[in-house]
Amino acid sequence: MAIQGPNVLTQGTMTIDVLDNNGIISNVLDGSLPWNVNLKWSVTNGAGFIIPPMQWRLRVYVESLGTGIEAMVGEANVAVVHPNPAAGYSNMLTVAPPIGSSTPGAPDPSGVYRVVGVLTLYTTIAGAVTPLPLAGFVEGPVIQFMLP
Repeated sequence: MAIQGPNVLTQGTMTIDVLDNNGIISNVLDGSLPWNVNLKWSVTNGAGFIIPPMQWRLRVYVESLGTGIEAMVGEANVAVVHPNPAAGYSNMLTVAPPIGSSTPGAPDPSGVYRVVGVLTLYTTIAGAVTPLPLAGFVEGPVIQFMLP
C-alpha cells in the first residue's frame, strides 16, 4: 500500500506478512502461540528530509470479522539510520497469545481477523515527540485463529 508525504513527490511502498510461530507465512494460526508480523517499507522522491533523530512508529491492528476483538496488537519504534530511505526498512513484531487475553471479559480470540499495519514518521525536539507529515498503512491478510 502507499505511503504519502507532504507533497505528491514524496511517496513510498509498504508490505506486510503474517508468520506463524515457526516463521512460515500463514493465514491460519494457533491462537495459543506467539505469531509475527513482518513490515517492510521504503520512501522515494523528495524524502531527503528524513534524517536522524527521526523515527518510524509502527503499529499493527487486528479487526474481527464478525463478533470479536478489535485491538492494537503490536507497536515498535524504528530509528532512521541512513539518509537514503529508498533503501528500505523492515521490522518484525512478535504478538503474544492470545489476542485480548489481558482484557477482562474479552471474547474468545478464536475467529477470523483482518490485519493492518500503520506507519508514521516522528521526530523528537526538546523532549517533545511530534508526528511529521509522512504516513501510510497497508492492509494485510485475513487470518484465522484456532485454539487447541
